Amino acid sequence: MIENNLALLTKPGQFYLDSVRGWIYYMPRRGENLSKSKVELPVAQGLVRGDGVKDLTIRGVSFQNDTWTEPSTKVGYPAHQGGWYQKGGNLYSPPGAVQFKNSQGIRLESVSVLRAGASGIEFRDGTRDSYIRRARVEYTAASGVVLGGVLNDQRNDTRLEVSDSAILNSGRQYLGAVGLFGGYVSNAVIRHNEVGFAAYSGISFGWGWGQKSSFANNRIEGNHVHDVMKSVLSDGGGIYVNGVGQGRNTITGNLVEGTFKPYGAIYLDGSASNWDVTGNVVRKTNTNWILVQDLKEQMALRNTVRGNWTDTGRHVVARHPSNKFLGNAVVSKEKWPAAAQKVVTNAG
Repeated sequence: MIENNLALLTKPGQFYLDSVRGWIYYMPRRGENLSKSKVELPVAQGLVRGDGVKDLTIRGVSFQNDTWTEPSTKVGYPAHQGGWYQKGGNLYSPPGAVQFKNSQGIRLESVSVLRAGASGIEFRDGTRDSYIRRARVEYTAASGVVLGGVLNDQRNDTRLEVSDSAILNSGRQYLGAVGLFGGYVSNAVIRHNEVGFAAYSGISFGWGWGQKSSFANNRIEGNHVHDVMKSVLSDGGGIYVNGVGQGRNTITGNLVEGTFKPYGAIYLDGSASNWDVTGNVVRKTNTNWILVQDLKEQMALRNTVRGNWTDTGRHVVARHPSNKFLGNAVVSKEKWPAAAQKVVTNAG
């Protein structure tokens, strides 16, 4: 990919940075008057950094406009999946503007993270007993919220919560990033959030494909996921999971709509196991409403898909006796039953 070349400055809203001369060339959008415009060039790489922090509350603070310059170095940005990238043989996530590592009792309440140069908020490296509530995370170059990592080395990020928050317009620069990412986490609760306008998947949980891990007992409940998979990429979904989970993980009471790329609006990918998918409403999609991976080498096992509502009959569920698919209803002409209407009303 070629970027930041003056010859490519052809459309309103584009800019070119001449770092040698210290000039920015910008083609204004219609109606913009630069003599009256406020222009900001972020220089801070990260706005909050916490390591080993205990019992901290941040309430009502707006964090805006940081940057991330590593992709401009020789490292570049060799993209992997879910916004992660390769460096020196390992995988890394674009850092959060607000980031806590190996921390406990972190409480982010009614905060906003806007226009982040990498990810928005990140809890990782053994962070536990922490939550994000009533937050707004919007216009992030990479993922909106990142929980945990992808190294299965027992640095267990556990008992994390994201609730009553809006996570919008993620992956503005790094198209493989997602709205909300959860790696090797356990006992996490993702509840009543709005996740929308993502370049790739809306909510992405799990890692490792067929590898056993500490991923266990996570709950994705009552979220409104909409207008995702907005880039050229496919093989994602509104709610996407993979890997062998322990205990029982749940996807329940969510409204998923506006996913228009293969493969599934709710997508249980490589070896995704021990999931209960119940009481969700999936509508306004032109792909499978549910895909439970049926590839022999990465078949999803021990999953239950029960009591969901959808406006399309398209689905793929791996044919294995450990998978259960029953009591799901296809609704025509928007005649949703009262129970489905309740899910629609309460989601997000």
